[in-house]
Amino acid sequence: TLMSCIRCTKCKTGFIKPEISPPQEGRGSSVEISPPQEGRGSSVQDVIRWNCTCGFQANSQKVTELIQKYEEELENLENEVVVDPSRRIFSINQFIEKKGKMLHSNHYLLLKAGSLLSGIASYQDLDAKEKYVRKRLKILDMVDPGISRLRGFELGKLYQILFQKIVRDQ
Repeated sequence: TLMSCIRCTKCKTGFIKPEISPPQEGRGSSVEISPPQEGRGSSVQDVIRWNCTCGFQANSQKVTELIQKYEEELENLENEVVVDPSRRIFSINQFIEKKGKMLHSNHYLLLKAGSLLSGIASYQDLDAKEKYVRKRLKILDMVDPGISRLRGFELGKLYQILFQKIVRDQ
């Protein structure tokens, strides 16, 4: 689903994917992630390797820091209190446009930003709302196929958008 991938900085066409590195000799076959120790970063970085199909291996700590920075930025946009919703819409669109150059189009942060954008009541771009809802439904088909509560919510949103478009076009 490539929901965690970032664009490769070396080959420019591939995506760096997180992969769990094989267990070290003598540690058994399962991978255990221990809590961070004082003075040492999280041991998750020791277990996850970020590799591209071109062979490039990214620095796990830098990738983690980049994603945390993007998460904080999106959280700030989500919690931002603004009087003018058009300013918030502009900020979210800017986030999607700029971060979309670095993240895979299915990345969870872009999906979350699209969900945030389509949830703004005053946002009248029905085509963009429909695009984001259909994209989330497509991802749900891969991640959680079948009937689910989340799928029901997304289908309900899609129904509202399509109904609004019909009313608008009459």
